[in-house]
Amino acid sequence: MNGILGLTELMLQTDLTQEQRRNMELVSSSGDALMTVLNDILDFSKIEANMLTISPTECELRDVVGDAMKLLAFRAEQRGLELTCRILPTVPRVLLADAGRIRQVLVNLVGNAIKFTHEGEVAVTVADMGQHDGQTEILLSVRDTGIGIPADRLQQVFQPFVQADGSTTRHYGGTGLGLTICTRLVELMGGRIWVESILGVGSTFYFQIPCGTAAPHKAADEDRQLALVPKLRVLVVDDNPTNRLILTEMLTAWRMDSTAVSHGNEVPGVMQRAHEAGRPYNLVLLDVHMPEVDGFAVAHMISKMSFAQETIVIMLSSSDAAHHRVSLERVRIAAYLTKPVKQSELLETMLGVMETGTEISTYRAPDSGNKSEITLPRQSNPMRILVAEDNFVNQQLMLRVLTRDGFEVILASDGSQAVKKLANESVDAVLMDCQMPVIDGYEATRMIRAARRRSRAGQPLPIIALTANAMAGDREKCIAAGMNDFVTKPILFEQLYSMLRKYIVPANSPGSTALTNAVAGNESSPTLLSTPPSPAQASDRTTSNIDETSPVINTPELMHRVGGDMQLIEILTDAYREDAPQHVAAFRNAVESGDLAAAKRVAHTIKGSAGNLAGIRLCNLAKELEQAAAVGQLDVAQAGTARLEQEINALLDELQGLLSSNV
Repeated sequence: MNGILGLTELMLQTDLTQEQRRNMELVSSSGDALMTVLNDILDFSKIEANMLTISPTECELRDVVGDAMKLLAFRAEQRGLELTCRILPTVPRVLLADAGRIRQVLVNLVGNAIKFTHEGEVAVTVADMGQHDGQTEILLSVRDTGIGIPADRLQQVFQPFVQADGSTTRHYGGTGLGLTICTRLVELMGGRIWVESILGVGSTFYFQIPCGTAAPHKAADEDRQLALVPKLRVLVVDDNPTNRLILTEMLTAWRMDSTAVSHGNEVPGVMQRAHEAGRPYNLVLLDVHMPEVDGFAVAHMISKMSFAQETIVIMLSSSDAAHHRVSLERVRIAAYLTKPVKQSELLETMLGVMETGTEISTYRAPDSGNKSEITLPRQSNPMRILVAEDNFVNQQLMLRVLTRDGFEVILASDGSQAVKKLANESVDAVLMDCQMPVIDGYEATRMIRAARRRSRAGQPLPIIALTANAMAGDREKCIAAGMNDFVTKPILFEQLYSMLRKYIVPANSPGSTALTNAVAGNESSPTLLSTPPSPAQASDRTTSNIDETSPVINTPELMHRVGGDMQLIEILTDAYREDAPQHVAAFRNAVESGDLAAAKRVAHTIKGSAGNLAGIRLCNLAKELEQAAAVGQLDVAQAGTARLEQEINALLDELQGLLSSNV
């Protein structure tokens, strides 16, 4: 781990594009977090032996908290949650504290909040509680809108190996050590930790710690930097009230004049009135994800206002810029920042764009050095596709390939999210996984069709099923639920694009370019497959006997599936390495508890991930375990648990070997 962190630091010292640097910084942050997880085991041992120590140093609390939030932002975005971070203006900029231990506690609490929250938000707040015995008392709170904790379990959750509910371990995983370590760390820092919760409404974890006062020169340096900030008039556009409050407080602390609105439709009127009053806005902080009128539409409105040609637009989004590459190329913005935005990051960006004057150029994705990766089909109206898929590896594959081939992608992790996103998003097609938690693809499709009938939506919405089942009757089941057709997993993108062209794009429409090029397999679509396998070939992949001497991976098929894109294989491997242990634990827990329905679902998920990675041996094993669970063969499922972990490790080893051989 030290080697990984060291090499990452060396890479950060070289010339990198903005996107490469951001990704390497995330690698570094993730490596630090993994090192923290490894150290947790040692920490618990040290706690038991009373050997754990605290090392206070001068630190900027805003950056400590901001870095922790950045680390968790992607996880929150994947679950469709709003992650916010509010640091009250009265909190001193520089304090004397153990930054590493504060970060460790915060990451644990926020990570738990994300895990136990299915919709809504996770909000972090940092407040100054005044002076006590010559030290500043700092209160940090983590509020979620999750499942909540029963009243009789509120204190027990801080005990070792205890979780809020007996079923929690099976459904959510975890060891039950995190909160115990947090409690001991907070106590060692001289503070206390507690929780308030309402079952079914949400929880708020608090920890209060005393911090020393930093040297005067640190605060003086901060004051000198703030003196450089121009007196700007800023318009904040965000539908989330917490985000509006956070941004307004930041701007007020920087002595800027700000106005906040909650809807994109309000922007033209507000800007027009400000112009007529002789007090135009210099800068707009614009959220991307808003109902009815999103940030891209608002940016387009602003670009058409003759009096706003010198107004600078900075976009804020919970999604990485790669998710919106096509849209970003069509709007005029100065910068794109990922939420939650650190104060220092926003301030530095604002100073940077103001130094360049008021000239605004169209956003360009950073050049990765690989022309085939950044060449996108030019469309006047790029198609938007909602992908409803709970499997993280499959999500990454669909997102990377579709985005690179010129489509805008909206992700939903289950059927419930898909239904809610379609209530606020306009899309050209839906790719719907059939087996998902909360609401499966069939039920979600029925709900979507019913909602569109009630709203009398005129334009037909194609819904294409993604299913690993291609048996007789499966197509009829999809059609009966309201789907137009289905594509079998593992996904062959030539088949998928042919299906999209069949249901969506008339031959001469502007949107036909991407699909025509995609199916033709031109240079701008390097991941596309030439021909789908025959039924016999497909059968060989998924129904052959499991033999430990057989190949772990069908390497030619994997390379064919991703078009030889080693970077995509690396992304999928990393995603699978993170996801696989959770699947093994979930399968083991389901089998041990006798929950064969849950075991069947997990085995199905493992089969899908293995199929997309061409892991033929694991795919076959998962298929056998899925079938065993379906017919009630608990003994077969139990016997296969150990083998399952072995095959997952073998697949990861093979993938890593493939990547190493192509360095």
